[in-house]
Amino acid sequence: IVASAPSGVTLATGGPNLSVIEYDDMQPAPAGSTSNRIDFVALVSGRLNDLDNQFELIYAYDNIVGDWSGATIGVENADGSAGTSYTGPLSDGLVICWDYREQPTDPTLLSFDVKVQPSASGGTVEAQVFNVVDMPGAAEVLETLSLDVATSDSDNDGISDELDNCAYTANPEQVDADMDGFGNMCDGDFNQDMIINFRDVVMMMGAFGTADAAIDINTDGVVGHEDIEIFKTMWLSEPGPSGVR
Repeated sequence: IVASAPSGVTLATGGPNLSVIEYDDMQPAPAGSTSNRIDFVALVSGRLNDLDNQFELIYAYDNIVGDWSGATIGVENADGSAGTSYTGPLSDGLVICWDYREQPTDPTLLSFDVKVQPSASGGTVEAQVFNVVDMPGAAEVLETLSLDVATSDSDNDGISDELDNCAYTANPEQVDADMDGFGNMCDGDFNQDMIINFRDVVMMMGAFGTADAAIDINTDGVVGHEDIEIFKTMWLSEPGPSGVR
């Protein structure tokens, strides 16, 4: 670059794979608004070389006059969504080199788990998974998977979990005397406050020896000792779980 070169832009080639763009006596817009001036050359390689120190883009600066601290120098992809920039000061003789490095193309295997609720038993669920990679040229990938969920019968009583009013306690008859959505075999919550505690003990003792169907846990026709033993296993828990409530 020489100071006596005319103002403007000069294009040249250094062979089929090298472009030379020379900017002489450049000034901030609007032209003539300041005395700031700068010369620089851009060397652009048309052939990528992934080896170290084989630069694809080189900027060289000279004849800098005035303050150019607000200048932006960098490279970016076609749509401007990714790139890199030089943030240091400009000075005469400065050369900035960009070295293209091939990004890995081998696929990366991503694994994930899908948690299916009991209500999906025997049906089909759709799962969507996507990833975004913070890398120039990378794109978001969205995959949609359809999964057939096997029918689940956790307590092996012949009633699938999504239809079982005691999903984890076998009760093939599905007796629900108080019609609260919880079968008798997993429902010691007699006062419907969603906790099995002393209030329910009082109600059970009051019905002991009777045929109170709502408190007859094992549904044998009488509130007796077997019901008390089952009741103990539910102590301070919630009724259920139930697939129908």
